Amino acid sequence: MKNYLIGTSDILASEIALGCMRITNTPYDNAIRIVRSALDHQINFFDHADIYSSGESEILLLHRPDALVEPEEVAEAFSILHKSGKVRHFGVSNQRPMQIELLRKYVKQPIIANQLQLSIAHANMIGSGFYVNMGQEHADRDGSVLDYCRLHDITVQAWSPFQYGFFSGIFLDSSLYEDLNSKLQEIADEHHTTKTAIAIAWLQRHPAHIQTIVGTMNLKHLEEICAASDVSLSRKEWYGIYLSAGNDLP
Repeated sequence: MKNYLIGTSDILASEIALGCMRITNTPYDNAIRIVRSALDHQINFFDHADIYSSGESEILLLHRPDALVEPEEVAEAFSILHKSGKVRHFGVSNQRPMQIELLRKYVKQPIIANQLQLSIAHANMIGSGFYVNMGQEHADRDGSVLDYCRLHDITVQAWSPFQYGFFSGIFLDSSLYEDLNSKLQEIADEHHTTKTAIAIAWLQRHPAHIQTIVGTMNLKHLEEICAASDVSLSRKEWYGIYLSAGNDLP
């Protein structure tokens, strides 16, 4: 499995991370097997939040924008956590470029990651780059966040890589995405792997070195996901998948 530095930090992390949101509802023995399997597949990055495991886990990123945010208070909290040794690195989640810029004006520590929802069927931040000067129906609603993160060495961590819409459902085997599933299967057959692996490989193919966060607690599914690291998609395959999901090109 490939490893990338997270942002400007010294954290050399696996390109696939295991999200632990569902671990609180997973039987203990199965959770142990999942974690061991992840380690066996060279996953060395585990994503937690204070609301996971009934509030018995760490919080690692500033999660979602707050309309009443006081960036000076955030900066003070960051400094206290950093000086105490409790947190070495900081990031955000679901934030646009200007929201990050506001934080950067006050915080002393680098913002090294931004967690964003991204999948083949939820690829607005990729698609917006195609529609420059194309009219209101193709307005950029994300503030060119993908390009911004690349410019400032902020690692994009993609969450819900199999979802379409905002928690609307999973596109794999969905009747709403027959063309996409057909294309994924076609390419999976050519690479002797699964649709699941190809869906993750599609994200990994992007030159931004996106780290994909997967939340499965299913051993077989995790193995299929990790197989994505052995797949290298061509540009033709990548764009073929993009178009089959109902995305278009100008």
